[in-house]
This record gives sequence, C-alpha cells and structure tokens, in this order.
Amino acid sequence: MIKIILSFLLILQGSNLIAQYGTYKTDGNIFREKKYMDIEGTPYYYKTWVKADLYDINGQILENVDVNYNGATGKFESIRDDYNFIELNNALYNKIIVNQGIEADVFINFLEYGDEAYYRLIYKGDDFSYFSKFWARIKKEEIPNYGQSSTKERFSNSEEYYFLKEDKLAKVKRNSKDIVKYLNNKSINNYIKSNKLNIKNDKDLQKLFRYYDSLK
Repeated sequence: MIKIILSFLLILQGSNLIAQYGTYKTDGNIFREKKYMDIEGTPYYYKTWVKADLYDINGQILENVDVNYNGATGKFESIRDDYNFIELNNALYNKIIVNQGIEADVFINFLEYGDEAYYRLIYKGDDFSYFSKFWARIKKEEIPNYGQSSTKERFSNSEEYYFLKEDKLAKVKRNSKDIVKYLNNKSINNYIKSNKLNIKNDKDLQKLFRYYDSLK
C-alpha cells in the first residue's frame, strides 16, 4: 500500500496553506464521505468516481486519478481512503481530462477571468470555444408536518453555457435563437432546421459549430 504523506507549505505570508496528499496538490480540506447525507440529491457531476488525468501549471501530468466534480464548491475531489476525500487545488490544476472510453470530458478553469470553477469544453474552434458550467445549489423547501412547518434541503443542479472569444467570456443560453444571435449568422439557423439538429446534444452542436467555422 502506498504510504500517504501529508505536508503543509506556508505561503503568502502565512495566510494560505497548501497540503500535499501523496503526489496530489490539494487545498488541505479533508471531508467525510457522507458530508451531504442530510441534503437530498447530489452536488456531483458524475454518478460515480471517474478516472482522470490532472494537468498542472508546470506541465506535469498525473494519470488515472479517481475524481468527481463538485458543483457546489467548484472543485474536483479525489478519494483519500475508504471514508474521506480531498479537494484538489484549482490554482495548480488548470486542466483535468476525464477518461470516458473513446471520448473524454475536458475541464478547464478560468482563474485569469476571476473564476476558480471548472468549465467543460464542448467545442474548440478557430476563433471561439464553447463551454458548459455545472452548478449545484442548495435550496430549502417548506414541508408540512402535522400543523407545523419544517424545512428540508436539496440540491438543485443546472448548467450554464459560455462562449470564449477574444479573451472574453459571454454567457449565452443553449438554444438556437441565442446561439444564432451571438454568432451573428442567420444561415446557420437554416442549417439547424435542414439537418434537424438538437442543440441540447453535444455532437449536434459540435456539427453546427464546424459548419459555422467552414463558412469563413
């Protein structure tokens, strides 16, 4: 069994701690596996832990790490042992590729734009890219309880979508009307209809963007 080493490095005049778990740089936060047991639903993007390759800002790659993305914190988490898991350091790992068989999910964070959360890359074109951002928010609901009201908490999950063009992030709803308006090309609307594309489907959306790039 690989020996686990925890070490702490004091940086930024002692105000921040970065913990190292094995070879994984983390934020030093260790959690119990059941920290959300009193909240309905899940904040995680994947149903189970998945294998991923971690790319750090120094060009190093850590392969086949068990991770999941937490939409409530905007951080990837890795299993520490059978009962605990650790948050990975967003400032160090700027790209995480989740292995999904033939295809892969590519996650990138935008610290340079003031956002630590990760965005999933859907399409990378000649002069723009298109991303989704997964959110998990906690909502409180009133429930009747024999004449007395009580509350329960549940996760409400959603995704937002962004274009990255000319170093600017633009939030654009994932529908034909808003995408056509943003790209400022009405001909792609005819392409959507004639090819019966489902904009909610990644492959169909990628097909649309490839067509748009071919028009230049």
